[in-house]
Amino acid sequence: MRFCAICLLSAAALGARAEEVRFVDGPTVTKARDRFEVRFSVSRATDVEVAILDDRGAVVRHLGAGVLGGQSDPPPPADLPYERVAVAGAEWTFFGISPVPAANNWGHRGCVCQKIGFDVDGFGRVFAPDVLRCRVHVLDGRGNRIASFGRYGNADSAGPGSAVPVPGIPLAWAPYLAVAGRDVYLSDKLNRRVVHVRLGYAAEATRPL
Repeated sequence: MRFCAICLLSAAALGARAEEVRFVDGPTVTKARDRFEVRFSVSRATDVEVAILDDRGAVVRHLGAGVLGGQSDPPPPADLPYERVAVAGAEWTFFGISPVPAANNWGHRGCVCQKIGFDVDGFGRVFAPDVLRCRVHVLDGRGNRIASFGRYGNADSAGPGSAVPVPGIPLAWAPYLAVAGRDVYLSDKLNRRVVHVRLGYAAEATRPL
């Protein structure tokens, strides 16, 4: 037997503060001829994953993921220094990924000679480093921000039980990352370590097919 799983990403699992998210209606799965129809509603804007599982709980097929009920972040504050970059042929763009190297360095004194390394998970979500603000943005396949995690932390900041237990996800300069299922690995070059972030869900539901 196979199951349809619907998961609501927990912002709290990403080090963010947010109200509780839950299922308001459903989920229900009904068969209509040669297809299945999945219906549900949630209490607030959040990321939703839908997948097919086997009887052991392993993912057989990723059906989709994205933000329900929300839009992209508003424009940046007027007093925040930044440069807009025109990207030809892009399906969507997102403000907040840094650093972005340029030949003339846009007049900034800081070094932006490094490139960044983003990753895409099995649901098509983009995990993009925002190195200059010590965080990572999680975007859906349409460029909508799902969540962000990470704050500045030096080498003494190593989470609970360390010399400096806060923030929970400390980053200093992490331009590269890799995603494997629910695990995110970040290369923090300044603190000379790999930061492991385990993602979780605020709510999960499965229905037999």
